[in-house]
Amino acid sequence: MEDTYDERSYWKDVEGLASEALELEADGSDVQEAISELVDASSWIIYYHAAAKVLLHCENEDAYLDAGLELDQSKGWLGMAAVAAFCAMEQDVTSRLERLRDERAESLALAEEPGS
Repeated sequence: MEDTYDERSYWKDVEGLASEALELEADGSDVQEAISELVDASSWIIYYHAAAKVLLHCENEDAYLDAGLELDQSKGWLGMAAVAAFCAMEQDVTSRLERLRDERAESLALAEEPGS
């Protein structure tokens, strides 16, 4: 049985969410709000078992600390994992969006060079 919540699937989804956020930004949407909504609607966050796996695959497992959040132990381990996973995935998508912006700017600069 294939694990749909493996590391490769996580990063593919992060890439897709970052691309979607880039499109929303181009349409004039508040990009940080769009990222929050996209991540919140992700199956990686909706399902507790998947949220726990985010923390295994992400690059920002401590992002909840950067957000100034404390994990509420009354929510149980999976509830705490969901909060930490949301913050981590949100930061991973934001980081990937920044790279996509840089890649787009680089492509535009190359296209504008004389002799291109």
